[in-house]
Amino acid sequence: MSVKCQQKTYLTLTNTGGLSVKCRRRVGRVSVGSRWEVGERVVKEWLSIYYYIVVRWFSASIVGIHPNLQSFPIFAAMKNIAIFASGAGSNAQKIIDHFRGKGTVNVKYILCNKPGAGIFDIAERENIPAILIEKEQFFRGDTYVKLLQEANIDLIVLAGFLWKVPTNLVQAFPNKIINIHPALLPKYGGKGMYGHFVHEAVVAAQEKESGITIHYVNEHYDEGAPILQERCEVLSTDSPTDVAKKVQVLEHQWFPVIVERLLS
Repeated sequence: MSVKCQQKTYLTLTNTGGLSVKCRRRVGRVSVGSRWEVGERVVKEWLSIYYYIVVRWFSASIVGIHPNLQSFPIFAAMKNIAIFASGAGSNAQKIIDHFRGKGTVNVKYILCNKPGAGIFDIAERENIPAILIEKEQFFRGDTYVKLLQEANIDLIVLAGFLWKVPTNLVQAFPNKIINIHPALLPKYGGKGMYGHFVHEAVVAAQEKESGITIHYVNEHYDEGAPILQERCEVLSTDSPTDVAKKVQVLEHQWFPVIVERLLS
């Protein structure tokens, strides 16, 4: 879902819940499933038409299928996820790669709060609709809640997303929002504890180990119920960069696996 221009393209939400295409200049306004008018060019977008015809048809007929066959991807309903990120998006890429070709999970949207972040390059390359989050709409009102509900999102994945999730979004998706934190919570969590700040604190405290925590998201920073913790050794000679590399290996190894488990 993109419109070609010389600058990067992304989508933003309008006050009425539509999607506005942005690049160097504002080129048009669209609604999901409607026609896009960009200058004199009219593009008719049919979203997920293959999924609707084939997968939905099989799902409606699943009662008559032997139970041993119902778990096969062709007979199972596609699960929809939305990925929130603020940076380069390496964890998002690993999740996309993990589900590529399986036909079980659809990355419906990528949402980011930073224009020009690397995650937009991933979205463009993978042909995934990318939405630039507008702060006022995100923290006030229910525009994003409605967007995600109408998209039938089964799981919201925070993959390096630095903003606190607003209460109305948490309440609209109870136990359906997960985050990955680059430390062993409850240590080194909370506001401002992300990325290199975490690893610098771990080294400064002369910790013997660090790791990752995958957890559900609630109304407070890094306080949701833990789902998984995995550890790595921290040597006395390790720099924060060394720790970051070890932790990232764990992130890439485990985050896609947990997403799949929660959706199965």
